[in-house]
Amino acid sequence: FLACFTVELVLRRLHAGSWWRTLRDSWNCLDFVLVIVGYAGVVLEYILQSNNERLLDSVRVLRLVRLVRIVRVFRFFHNLNG
Repeated sequence: FLACFTVELVLRRLHAGSWWRTLRDSWNCLDFVLVIVGYAGVVLEYILQSNNERLLDSVRVLRLVRLVRIVRVFRFFHNLNG
């Protein structure tokens, strides 16, 4: 999912012409934050692979934050139908 969200964010940025125009919309800003948090989680998990399980659990919880993005996508498609 992280790769898909990254591609989507980059495409939105290319369409808008600049990061400033892209991030003026609050949903795009949320998407940007979730992508950054997602990459931070992946990097931290890679670095800390088995050093501290409690910290890894925290990183995994942070990755769940990305699910907010999925809920937004489902809500968007639901609103298209109804």
